[in-house]
Amino acid sequence: MTVAYEGLVTEDSLTMDPPATQPQGEQVSTARLKRAAEHVRKACGQKCTDRDNRAIEYFENEIRFRLNLIDPRLLEDISPLMEKVLAGQPLRGKAAGPSFLDNLGPLSYRKLRNGVFARHGRVFKDPDLNELFYGSPRPEDWTRAHLPTLKQNPQYTDALLTSEDKANLATLQALEKRKRD
Repeated sequence: MTVAYEGLVTEDSLTMDPPATQPQGEQVSTARLKRAAEHVRKACGQKCTDRDNRAIEYFENEIRFRLNLIDPRLLEDISPLMEKVLAGQPLRGKAAGPSFLDNLGPLSYRKLRNGVFARHGRVFKDPDLNELFYGSPRPEDWTRAHLPTLKQNPQYTDALLTSEDKANLATLQALEKRKRD
Protein backbone atom coordinates (compact mmCIF):
# COMPACT_ATOMS: atom_id res chain seq x y z
CA MET A 1 0.00 0.00 0.00
CA THR A 2 2.73 2.46 0.98
CA VAL A 3 4.80 1.73 -2.12
CA ALA A 4 1.81 1.82 -4.47
CA TYR A 5 0.72 5.25 -3.24
CA GLU A 6 4.16 6.82 -2.77
CA GLY A 7 4.04 6.68 1.02
CA LEU A 8 1.00 8.97 1.16
CA VAL A 9 -1.35 6.20 2.28
CA THR A 10 -0.21 3.78 4.95
CA GLU A 11 -1.76 0.88 6.80
CA ASP A 12 -2.14 3.18 9.84
CA SER A 13 -4.22 5.67 7.87
CA LEU A 14 -6.75 2.95 7.05
CA THR A 15 -8.45 2.76 10.41
CA MET A 16 -12.03 1.53 10.70
CA ASP A 17 -13.14 5.14 11.09
CA PRO A 18 -10.69 7.08 8.92
CA PRO A 19 -10.16 10.78 9.54
CA ALA A 20 -12.10 13.00 7.18
CA THR A 21 -9.00 14.23 5.44
CA GLN A 22 -5.31 14.05 6.09
CA PRO A 23 -2.87 16.88 5.29
CA GLN A 24 -0.70 14.71 3.05
CA GLY A 25 -3.80 13.58 1.16
CA GLU A 26 -4.00 16.87 -0.73
CA GLN A 27 -0.84 15.83 -2.59
CA VAL A 28 -2.82 13.07 -4.31
CA SER A 29 -5.33 14.13 -6.96
CA THR A 30 -8.93 12.99 -6.95
CA ALA A 31 -8.25 11.16 -10.22
CA ARG A 32 -5.47 9.16 -8.52
CA LEU A 33 -7.75 8.38 -5.59
CA LYS A 34 -10.43 7.09 -7.99
CA ARG A 35 -7.83 4.92 -9.75
CA ALA A 36 -6.59 3.64 -6.39
CA ALA A 37 -10.08 2.62 -5.24
CA GLU A 38 -10.71 0.87 -8.55
CA HIS A 39 -7.32 -0.84 -8.36
CA VAL A 40 -8.09 -2.26 -4.90
CA ARG A 41 -11.55 -3.40 -6.04
CA LYS A 42 -10.11 -5.24 -9.04
CA ALA A 43 -7.17 -6.67 -7.10
CA CYS A 44 -9.31 -8.23 -4.38
CA GLY A 45 -12.26 -9.17 -6.58
CA GLN A 46 -14.85 -11.19 -4.66
CA LYS A 47 -12.55 -11.84 -1.69
CA CYS A 48 -11.90 -8.37 -0.28
CA THR A 49 -10.45 -8.35 3.22
CA ASP A 50 -11.30 -5.82 5.92
CA ARG A 51 -8.08 -4.00 5.01
CA ASP A 52 -9.13 -3.84 1.34
CA ASN A 53 -12.55 -2.50 2.29
CA ARG A 54 -10.95 0.10 4.59
CA ALA A 55 -8.68 1.21 1.74
CA ILE A 56 -11.64 1.59 -0.62
CA GLU A 57 -13.59 3.48 2.04
CA TYR A 58 -10.61 5.77 2.68
CA PHE A 59 -10.22 6.63 -1.01
CA GLU A 60 -13.95 7.21 -1.50
CA ASN A 61 -14.20 9.41 1.62
CA GLU A 62 -11.27 11.52 0.44
CA ILE A 63 -12.94 11.99 -2.95
CA ARG A 64 -16.30 12.83 -1.39
CA PHE A 65 -14.85 15.47 0.95
CA ARG A 66 -12.90 17.13 -1.85
CA LEU A 67 -15.86 17.40 -4.20
CA ASN A 68 -18.69 18.30 -1.85
CA LEU A 69 -19.55 21.22 0.40
CA ILE A 70 -19.30 19.51 3.78
CA ASP A 71 -16.56 20.69 6.10
CA PRO A 72 -14.66 17.47 6.90
CA ARG A 73 -13.67 18.66 10.37
CA LEU A 74 -17.08 19.87 11.55
CA LEU A 75 -19.22 17.72 9.23
CA GLU A 76 -21.25 20.85 8.52
CA ASP A 77 -22.62 22.13 5.21
CA ILE A 78 -20.71 25.16 3.86
CA SER A 79 -23.07 25.76 0.91
CA PRO A 80 -24.58 28.93 2.48
CA LEU A 81 -21.07 30.40 2.64
CA MET A 82 -20.25 29.22 -0.88
CA GLU A 83 -23.50 30.79 -2.09
CA LYS A 84 -22.36 34.16 -0.71
CA VAL A 85 -18.92 33.80 -2.27
CA LEU A 86 -20.34 32.87 -5.68
CA ALA A 87 -22.80 35.79 -5.53
CA GLY A 88 -20.06 38.25 -4.55
CA GLN A 89 -21.72 38.97 -1.21
CA PRO A 90 -19.73 39.68 1.95
CA LEU A 91 -18.90 36.72 4.16
CA ARG A 92 -18.91 39.00 7.20
CA GLY A 93 -20.91 42.00 8.26
CA LYS A 94 -19.14 45.08 9.61
CA ALA A 95 -19.85 44.18 13.24
CA ALA A 96 -19.46 40.43 12.82
CA GLY A 97 -18.25 38.50 15.80
CA PRO A 98 -17.11 34.88 15.87
CA SER A 99 -19.16 32.65 13.60
CA PHE A 100 -19.33 29.28 11.90
CA LEU A 101 -16.85 30.70 9.38
CA ASP A 102 -14.19 30.95 12.11
CA ASN A 103 -14.25 27.23 12.87
CA LEU A 104 -13.89 25.66 9.44
CA GLY A 105 -11.05 23.36 8.45
CA PRO A 106 -8.36 24.13 5.87
CA LEU A 107 -10.09 22.27 3.03
CA SER A 108 -13.24 24.39 3.41
CA TYR A 109 -11.24 27.63 3.47
CA ARG A 110 -9.47 26.49 0.30
CA LYS A 111 -12.79 25.77 -1.44
CA LEU A 112 -14.29 29.11 -0.42
CA ARG A 113 -11.17 31.07 -1.32
CA ASN A 114 -11.02 29.49 -4.77
CA GLY A 115 -14.77 30.02 -5.16
CA VAL A 116 -13.98 33.75 -5.32
CA PHE A 117 -11.94 33.11 -8.47
CA ALA A 118 -14.26 30.43 -9.88
CA ARG A 119 -17.22 32.81 -9.92
CA HIS A 120 -15.33 34.72 -12.62
CA GLY A 121 -14.33 31.54 -14.49
CA ARG A 122 -10.67 31.14 -13.52
CA VAL A 123 -9.17 27.95 -14.97
CA PHE A 124 -7.24 26.27 -12.15
CA LYS A 125 -3.98 24.35 -12.46
CA ASP A 126 -5.35 21.89 -9.91
CA PRO A 127 -7.72 19.48 -11.70
CA ASP A 128 -9.60 18.88 -8.42
CA LEU A 129 -10.61 22.55 -8.25
CA ASN A 130 -11.74 22.48 -11.88
CA GLU A 131 -13.84 19.39 -11.13
CA LEU A 132 -15.26 20.95 -7.95
CA PHE A 133 -16.38 24.17 -9.62
CA TYR A 134 -16.97 23.24 -13.25
CA GLY A 135 -17.44 19.45 -13.23
CA SER A 136 -20.42 17.64 -14.58
CA PRO A 137 -22.63 16.20 -13.27
CA ARG A 138 -22.92 18.63 -10.38
CA PRO A 139 -22.51 17.11 -6.92
CA GLU A 140 -25.82 16.61 -5.12
CA ASP A 141 -25.08 19.23 -2.47
CA TRP A 142 -24.45 21.87 -5.19
CA THR A 143 -27.80 21.20 -6.85
CA ARG A 144 -29.66 20.94 -3.53
CA ALA A 145 -28.25 24.34 -2.50
CA HIS A 146 -29.23 25.82 -5.90
CA LEU A 147 -25.69 27.03 -6.48
CA PRO A 148 -25.10 28.44 -9.95
CA THR A 149 -23.51 26.42 -12.73
CA LEU A 150 -20.13 27.98 -13.34
CA LYS A 151 -18.23 28.12 -16.61
CA GLN A 152 -14.54 28.50 -17.23
CA ASN A 153 -13.43 31.79 -18.73
CA PRO A 154 -10.20 31.46 -20.74
CA GLN A 155 -9.89 35.29 -20.64
CA TYR A 156 -9.96 35.38 -16.82
CA THR A 157 -7.71 37.93 -15.12
CA ASP A 158 -7.58 39.10 -11.52
CA ALA A 159 -8.86 42.46 -12.79
CA LEU A 160 -12.34 40.83 -12.83
CA LEU A 161 -12.32 40.62 -9.02
CA THR A 162 -14.64 43.12 -7.33
CA SER A 163 -13.88 44.96 -4.10
CA GLU A 164 -16.20 42.49 -2.33
CA ASP A 165 -14.27 39.55 -3.83
CA LYS A 166 -11.05 41.06 -2.52
CA ALA A 167 -12.59 41.59 0.92
CA ASN A 168 -13.75 37.96 1.01
CA LEU A 169 -10.28 36.80 -0.03
CA ALA A 170 -8.71 38.89 2.74
CA THR A 171 -11.14 37.44 5.30
CA LEU A 172 -10.48 33.86 4.21
CA GLN A 173 -6.71 34.32 4.02
CA ALA A 174 -6.65 35.84 7.51
CA LEU A 175 -8.64 32.92 8.89
CA GLU A 176 -6.35 30.41 7.17
CA LYS A 177 -3.27 32.18 8.52
CA ARG A 178 -4.70 32.25 12.04
CA LYS A 179 -5.38 28.49 11.86
CA ARG A 180 -1.79 27.78 10.74
CA ASP A 181 -0.19 29.93 13.46
